[in-house]
Amino acid sequence: MSRGQLAQAFEEYASIIRKHGDQAIGVLAEHYSGLIQEALGRDPKKELQAALGHYESVERQRQLLPEKYRPLLLKNRERMFFVKIDMLRYGEAASELASWCKDGYKLDPGCAWRFPAVLSQCTDDGSLGPALEILEGARFAGPHTTLRDIWLAAGPAVRRGFADALNQICKGFAARKKYAEMKRAFLALPDPQVSRSFEPVVAQAAADGDALLALDLLGFVAQQGMTTPGLERSALALAQKFLDSKQYMRVANVHTAYPTRALTKHFGSAITELAQAGRMDDALELLDNARHRFPEDKRSFHDAAGVVMTAFQKATRPDALRRIYSMFGDTRLARWLVETAEEQLKSGNREGAYEMMEYIHKNVPGYVRELGRLAGDLASRLAEAKMHERLLALSDEYPTAQMAAAFADAGAPWAELRRL
Repeated sequence: MSRGQLAQAFEEYASIIRKHGDQAIGVLAEHYSGLIQEALGRDPKKELQAALGHYESVERQRQLLPEKYRPLLLKNRERMFFVKIDMLRYGEAASELASWCKDGYKLDPGCAWRFPAVLSQCTDDGSLGPALEILEGARFAGPHTTLRDIWLAAGPAVRRGFADALNQICKGFAARKKYAEMKRAFLALPDPQVSRSFEPVVAQAAADGDALLALDLLGFVAQQGMTTPGLERSALALAQKFLDSKQYMRVANVHTAYPTRALTKHFGSAITELAQAGRMDDALELLDNARHRFPEDKRSFHDAAGVVMTAFQKATRPDALRRIYSMFGDTRLARWLVETAEEQLKSGNREGAYEMMEYIHKNVPGYVRELGRLAGDLASRLAEAKMHERLLALSDEYPTAQMAAAFADAGAPWAELRRL
């Protein structure tokens, strides 16, 4: 229609409103007058203000319209929302929309394509709160009831528009340090491309040593499937910060938040440094933790395990040595068991040595020669102490050449000892 035709139609509706303002026909005329005002111009202080006045009049008198006009009333609210957005009244528009939708109001899904622009417009003008309220609160008729549903069902062009708008919102909240709102925006529309908004925030938190924030954001992005090289670098940087500040146990917190196999090196360093600092029990706890977190990389902790075993060996903690060996079952760790048995024999702890030998015998394959040598040494000490019954029992378990020498040292023939 031409402007002249629009102006003529507007006058006709104005006449109806004057004559039937308190009747259904007058309410309908108000709605159509608003549409004509929008068509005549977009000046917020003129046409849009006039159009909004008509729409608000319809809203006030909605009870005058019978049920069959419900679609028109829904459309009237939709127009109120978009006009207020165009008039930069974002907070009012967002709050009304959220309230309507909470009460069961549904937008026409045909207008969903406009929302990326609406969100971007709000964000460009610094109205992040209203943008988030719209993102979370808008509801649509049909099978796709939320902006998230519509985004999921949309084609590439519309999805790009939503992704750009979402990144603007998230960057805006990040700049204001409103990280809870940043996460809410992503949950409302979880486009993985928004990871580019989270990456610099996480990196800065890690660089600043703000561990709580970095861990919180790393945990969030990992739970939402946002795993990128940049985020992984931040996780590794935070783990290194914990190592540098000797907060070794907190390396596990990083893996809990952002589980990546790249942290095996940091776990190994933390375990080693704990053991070297005399914190063997903490080292053992973290070592046990690591093998459960990295089942495919257990062998990579062999060196760290060796450092921990050395510390426990010096502290005379054979129970801990056996526990570590049982964690890994790696025969390369068996030498600490053998050395401990030897040290116990030298110190006269025959019971401790025998217990360690029994453990090696049952759990370490291929150590027959080492066990024979240990058994021979123990047998000599039993013979010296005239503990002949224990000597005979030992000979049954370890019938070796070294054992025969021990019997000879006992000062009695083998057969005679057998009769004891």
